[in-house]
Amino acid sequence: MADQERKKIRQRQAEGIALAKKLGKHMGRPKKNLHSLTKYQLQTIEENYPRWKAKEITAVEFMRRVEVKKNTFYKIIKEYENTLDTSGGNNFAQYSG
Repeated sequence: MADQERKKIRQRQAEGIALAKKLGKHMGRPKKNLHSLTKYQLQTIEENYPRWKAKEITAVEFMRRVEVKKNTFYKIIKEYENTLDTSGGNNFAQYSG
């Protein structure tokens, strides 16, 4: 009896997931990127990026200040550097909301 109920639940769940995917809904944990950072984190990157590049602070210290893990940090820094490359300067204000 309980086994049949679990099968029904799984079937309804699978149908719901299939419908959501068909409608283009995002499934899973939200991705962290340059656009999803807080104003504080964006400001911290702006202030500390030159210091990090000049080797005044370590990458580990920079990650701690921005409050992100290693993989996320390097992904965000790559995005940040791309904004610097395409704008010829600091076009970072566009992300600060």
